[in-house]
Amino acid sequence: MKIKEAEDRLNLSRDNIRFYEKQGLLSPRRGSNQYRDYTEEDIRRLKQIIVLRKCGVPIADIKRLLQGEAQLPEVLEAQSRQLQTQVDELRGALRLCNQMAAEEASLEGLDEERYFSQITREEAQGIPFADLRDDFLRHEWSLFEKLWRFVYLIDLREEKQRHGAMGVAVFLLLVCALRGVACQFLWHSGSFWEGFVGPFLTFLIASVLLFPVFALNYRHPAAARRYGQVLLAVALLFLGGVLLLLAAMLLNAVFHFWF
Repeated sequence: MKIKEAEDRLNLSRDNIRFYEKQGLLSPRRGSNQYRDYTEEDIRRLKQIIVLRKCGVPIADIKRLLQGEAQLPEVLEAQSRQLQTQVDELRGALRLCNQMAAEEASLEGLDEERYFSQITREEAQGIPFADLRDDFLRHEWSLFEKLWRFVYLIDLREEKQRHGAMGVAVFLLLVCALRGVACQFLWHSGSFWEGFVGPFLTFLIASVLLFPVFALNYRHPAAARRYGQVLLAVALLFLGGVLLLLAAMLLNAVFHFWF
């Protein structure tokens, strides 16, 4: 059957269907005219995907299931725990929202001290609320991903979803090899190996320096903040030293202080 019929049977857009194909969740055969031909087995696979996605199972876990790298009971158990955590957080937040709405307080008249104490007391009793540390950690992780894009000029997260970790590794090796060839034969700025290893060293150094910030933020945010301040100070000192050196070289070129 053609994709239009598959859309109608599943109440699913063709964009969704093609997205699942790109993620490697199904591979419909193509007819002599190169149009996709969806079989009943493809429809069954799509129904499985829909059911699992409706349960909130991540695409990566579905892919692991289809590749035989995971079993359905363990995936569903992990997803059930995740959903229960979300339900508990939402239950506490819903009760608090209803309580605040019932009191009809304005922002100026909000008794934040009482609510803050209530939240603190309930969290101490094991009643979960949203973990606000995730706000900062998500921001820090986005910076980490930007570092990848800056070094490799691609969005590795998207590439990993499309092609898997091995595909990303092969692509990075190819990019670094092309950079090595350009370094030796196009830019004439060094050998092939200098150009090839450059991105790896850049990312490795940046990762080694920045990883403690991510690791400490979750448990010891104060220590992470101090570490970040030390890194910033060292970076500013290094930058200041470079600027002073450039200024000295410029002055020497004009006034010939040194031979």
